Amino acid sequence: MVGHTIPYLYQKRGVYYFSRRVPGDLLGHYRQSKIVFSIRTKSLKAARVKSASLAAQLNEDWLTIRWRSKDTPLRKFLRDQATEAGFESTAPMMSEAGQIYLRTKGAGRPLTFGTAVDVVLATISRGDILGEMSLIDNKPRMASARAVGEVALTLITH
Repeated sequence: MVGHTIPYLYQKRGVYYFSRRVPGDLLGHYRQSKIVFSIRTKSLKAARVKSASLAAQLNEDWLTIRWRSKDTPLRKFLRDQATEAGFESTAPMMSEAGQIYLRTKGAGRPLTFGTAVDVVLATISRGDILGEMSLIDNKPRMASARAVGEVALTLITH
């Protein structure tokens, strides 16, 4: 064990792992009550940095999920960009699409199958495109993304 000074970290066979419980109000959004995976490093310094980054990312994701909740009393003060633009998308969110995919294709598959789906949904690499469906079906869409590093964006209008 690493100790209490580094939150969400523990060491197993020399390799550091990230471990964090899912808050009770968000359990419905996750397959498991605890998020645990290898950080793939034996360096305490690297593990400390990665752990802090992962914890911050989870906090931000959880805040986003909570804000999307219909029962948030402050939600009525937010502007709905989709409604203001004059359209309401019927497309599922990426997280919902991933859950649908796992329900239809994940039966009888190992746990690593679900983990792989989560990684694919969460990662966009150099040269990948986000929000291209609008060009294909000529309907307005809205997409959100968070950059991990430097990015170059191109806005395409038609």
